[in-house]
Amino acid sequence: MSHAPRDRKAPAIRRLIPAAAAALALLISGCATPSPFLRVGPPQAADADSPYAGENVYLRSFVVRTKGKDPRAEAAIRADFIDYLTKLGKFQKVVDATQGGLDIPSDALSINVDLRPSLSANDNAFAQYFSIYVATLLFPRKGSVTVNGNSTVLRGQTVIGNMSWTCTENYGLLFLGWARTGPIAEAYRSCYAETFAHIAVPTRAEAGAGISAAALQSMVEKSVQKATAKEEKAYDSDVDKPGYQTPEDKDNFALVIGIEKYQQLPQADFAERDAQTIKDHLVALGYPRRNIVHLSGSLATRSNMEKYLESWLPARVGADSKLLVYFSGHGSPGIDSGQAYLVPWDGDVNFLAKTGYPLKRLYENLNALAARRVVVLLDSCFSGAGGRSILPKGTRPLVSKVDVGGGTLGKVVVLSASDSSEITGADEAQGHGLFTYHLLKGLNEKRGQATLKALYDYLLPRVQDAARHQNRDQTPQLLSSGSDGEELSLRD
Repeated sequence: MSHAPRDRKAPAIRRLIPAAAAALALLISGCATPSPFLRVGPPQAADADSPYAGENVYLRSFVVRTKGKDPRAEAAIRADFIDYLTKLGKFQKVVDATQGGLDIPSDALSINVDLRPSLSANDNAFAQYFSIYVATLLFPRKGSVTVNGNSTVLRGQTVIGNMSWTCTENYGLLFLGWARTGPIAEAYRSCYAETFAHIAVPTRAEAGAGISAAALQSMVEKSVQKATAKEEKAYDSDVDKPGYQTPEDKDNFALVIGIEKYQQLPQADFAERDAQTIKDHLVALGYPRRNIVHLSGSLATRSNMEKYLESWLPARVGADSKLLVYFSGHGSPGIDSGQAYLVPWDGDVNFLAKTGYPLKRLYENLNALAARRVVVLLDSCFSGAGGRSILPKGTRPLVSKVDVGGGTLGKVVVLSASDSSEITGADEAQGHGLFTYHLLKGLNEKRGQATLKALYDYLLPRVQDAARHQNRDQTPQLLSSGSDGEELSLRD
């Protein structure tokens, strides 16, 4: 019996495919990293008077601390800072003395500037695509840009002021993330502009005795540490890793939203950590990664929320599907309507009807889906009194007048962080919202098998006790149109 000759190269080629894909991944991950040096652009006109208006000021030093030095690029950004110094400080003249060789008058006003730009990137989100040995260029890329700035103002050799500022901006690139740097450059530009505006101008005229160089160094170090402490702190909570694992169920779908740093609103502490940890637990509960949409930071815009809630889910969810929606971030009461709104990353509390996402609309859209079970988890509050709730400036909380959409629940079961008249809190030690932390703690202790009612009974007293230690009330709510919904579990 004769046999066809075997192609001995084929197995070797097949073995090379994953290695080649991994090599390409490493290559791509280093692509398109923008320089932290760029033109910032002109400042806005100064509204406030400067205590040194009309004086000359000398820029003694200007240092941008990065791994790679580019003198020409640093000179360009220094020129932008001088523009800020001139216009915001209303100085008669700004003299660039950074190159040395200039005689600075003994009683002259001068300034030293130190900048530390940094890029925190999550460029590994594409790795899962290589499991099938297909190198796609459409992987997402997200992260944040941080600029730490410090300036020291002197009169002659006497230090008369020190200013520090830290700005962090998130960026997100859904498509062709390896090749695009525009959003990252814009994040750098925005942070430089904000930092320049806060460190370029002394806030008041000098008074009192000067300080020594050693005391100045200590002051600078402490101010920088204080400004950056929250950004650098690493949390290791006992709920960050699921303590269970269940088989994957192709009919499970989830939309997970977490917004911590808003475009123009105060921060919602730990909201993005909450969302990421919820996602990790959903994977452990059997939700396929391909069926989980995770919108975080600047990706959680109103348009993206609409797209995934009103187009993506209806196109994928069927009669056998189970759906979970999680939101961690700011809520707000509509001042005129009394409705409760989820506030997207680009939301404006002065124009909630146009920029917010109403809870009623959320429940109506979820009820319109073919899914046999829908669970909503909300780590937000809607009182407007603080915590993860916010109001337009100059208005007061609506408290019990807020309509959280309970009359439109239908088949939706809601587990929320607080009553509509309360504010939500966080566990600083764990790095999570109180509600999310105890929810995840309950899932771990019950190994993912608890019903919603059992989870609620577990977290209710624990959240209440923790909130009372913070001198306030927080009462989680379990809302459904019937008792059957309470017997659901997050893995059903």
